[in-house]
Amino acid sequence: MLFRSLLVDADGKIGERFGVGSIPIVGGAFGLSKRQSVLIGPDQKVIKFYESVSPETHVEEVLRDIKAQKK
Repeated sequence: MLFRSLLVDADGKIGERFGVGSIPIVGGAFGLSKRQSVLIGPDQKVIKFYESVSPETHVEEVLRDIKAQKK
């Protein structure tokens, strides 16, 4: 069970505020957001910014960082 909130940035506005870049789609007016994420603590401060995210290993990486914050 996940005890943290997740946020989906469907329109990219939050990503823009955090400086997350996008990858332009050839011939399209829009781009795809880069795979980046931000771990934000209960105090709403950024704990860690993940500039490069691998879908295969990112969950374990974030869980490890959450556990480290609890120590």
